[in-house]
Amino acid sequence: MSQIADVYAAFCRRRFDLPNADSISAFEKRIGTEFPWQFRAYLSEFNGGIFNEPDLYLPGKDEAFDRL
Repeated sequence: MSQIADVYAAFCRRRFDLPNADSISAFEKRIGTEFPWQFRAYLSEFNGGIFNEPDLYLPGKDEAFDRL
């Protein structure tokens, strides 16, 4: 997940607190679904945040299709 870490370092203004495994499990139970292990790993290491940038571009396109 080093590419994700690079994006956070470059563009994240404020990171959300990192949840522990128990809080992730409690949330899964509350919403009635179980996350894939990859998403649980992402939440445990990064858990989102508030980003300044960037616009997201598809390769070969001049117009942004989304923003972080």
